[in-house]
Amino acid sequence: MIVQKRGFAGDDTMKMTRHCFSALLAWILVSFMPGMLRAEITAAQLFPASTIFFAEIEDPRELADTLVEHPVVEKLLEMDAYQQFLGSPEFERVERLLGSVEEQLDSTWQEILTDLAEGGISVAFDLNTQGGALLAEARDAESLARLRDAFLKLAANGQEDGIKQGEYRGVTAYEFNEQFKFLTIENWLIVVTESKLAAAILDRYLDSEQDLHETLVATDAFQSARRSLKGTETAWAYLGLKPIRLFGGLVALSTAARENMLVELLMGGIVEAAKRADYVTATVQLDDEFTRIALALPCDDTSLKEGREYFFGPGGQGVAPAIINVDDTIFSFSTYRDISQVWLRAPDLFTDEVNDGLAEADSTLTQVFAGRDFGEDILGALRPQLQLIVARQEFDSQRPIPRIKLPSFALVGQMRDPEVMTAELRRMVMSMIGFFNVVGAMEGQPQMDMEVEKLGQAQLVSATFLPDPNQQPSQVKILYNFSPTVVFHDQLLIVSSTRALAEQLLVARGKRGPQTKANMAMRVDFSALEKILGDNRQQLIVQNILEGGNTQEEAAGQIDIILKLLGLVQSFDMDLERSDGQIRLQAILSH
Repeated sequence: MIVQKRGFAGDDTMKMTRHCFSALLAWILVSFMPGMLRAEITAAQLFPASTIFFAEIEDPRELADTLVEHPVVEKLLEMDAYQQFLGSPEFERVERLLGSVEEQLDSTWQEILTDLAEGGISVAFDLNTQGGALLAEARDAESLARLRDAFLKLAANGQEDGIKQGEYRGVTAYEFNEQFKFLTIENWLIVVTESKLAAAILDRYLDSEQDLHETLVATDAFQSARRSLKGTETAWAYLGLKPIRLFGGLVALSTAARENMLVELLMGGIVEAAKRADYVTATVQLDDEFTRIALALPCDDTSLKEGREYFFGPGGQGVAPAIINVDDTIFSFSTYRDISQVWLRAPDLFTDEVNDGLAEADSTLTQVFAGRDFGEDILGALRPQLQLIVARQEFDSQRPIPRIKLPSFALVGQMRDPEVMTAELRRMVMSMIGFFNVVGAMEGQPQMDMEVEKLGQAQLVSATFLPDPNQQPSQVKILYNFSPTVVFHDQLLIVSSTRALAEQLLVARGKRGPQTKANMAMRVDFSALEKILGDNRQQLIVQNILEGGNTQEEAAGQIDIILKLLGLVQSFDMDLERSDGQIRLQAILSH
């Protein structure tokens, strides 16, 4: 007997279950996968390729927490001026407005910020539409919709016609004034100044799977800029330079350098690099100890043309000397600049008006320096490594003490040929002191007493203003801040406004700060600055009374606030460095 196999009834049920599951899975993929993919979109993918400016804060809540709990902010809150502001009508209005918003939205401002921009905030400017935009990635679509509806309700109060609305591709947009429109789509808040830019952003969002539109994130310049980031930035920004150059946007920078020698000396190399760079980036890093801001732009050897070799040095290897440290230094500046080459190449670097002024100065300085050419013989005698030191000075009680107490300052350099130049420069300095004595006598100014002496292996030429026996202590002239001094020691040359600072620098020449790769470095010490302003507190109060019309008490209060504000931070450092194919300008504020 043949027995035929028969299927179990459960087999049909299993097949049907699998068929239903497949259909369900397909429906889920079709319905929800686009949204799942769009959830991974970044703001840079939503902006057109014609976007020339883009800035991003990846974690606004963390930034807000850092600011609220920052030690500097805590010190500010303890100041009397802030406590007085808390009781002012202005603060009360702000507090009422904030309370009203929090009540309407049923959330604290910290919660609102988290809900609104947990995924980050971006701002951008598009060249084609001439529009600006702000994008915020909210925690989720529900949170954003709740905030949107509450805001619309709050904004509609007092408006007879309500909020204007429009629609594009099924998305509703709102116009709450002539300058700004906003819309929401899923968990994105989009605020724009131009409707065309809003349409461009929406197109890129809705068509993200089809790759129909050119985007900022796909451009070579933006990708290169992004690769230069370290990932520790609190915020960063990108600026495309190609279109700006095309429309003449960098002409003002070049013009400023051609019309001002100081701008050329400080920024000439950056101006040259900007002529070829595709972009510039800015980064901000904030923590309890430091605030760092850095600008960077790509730079290769083609940016180091001979005309500006004075700036970066041969092959771009020019390095600023390590700073000499002395007590109560207010400001220090160290750089590599071949100023002689700038002076000699002035016809190529500057406008005719500037060159006319330099020619006149060159003629006068040539006479002052006994016929020696100022650009070639005097400036050419110095190596490019230069320092400027500004420090608070202590006054000798046995000498006249001026009413206005200025800091002392000194230029420190290295001579190329000290065996030849030391004697010649010493004679020139002595002649100049004699010349200024003659001019001063004609103008009724006090005379200088000159001294030439040796301090160990160093040679020193100094001049001190003689006391005026008829001068009242309260009327001592500002000239008594100075005792001009020049020091020669091997290659070292120090030109100082005071003898005390010159001697300090001579002693401390071996106690320099760390040597870096910076082409230019500067530092401001706020504690020393606070001291020098404190030395002149009474004079500042008098000036405030005369210029501002304040009472003695009001003027003193304003000056004391300035002094206390300076005490909130320690120092400000800035350096310019060329390395790894970039020019990087970094500023650090130490708290």
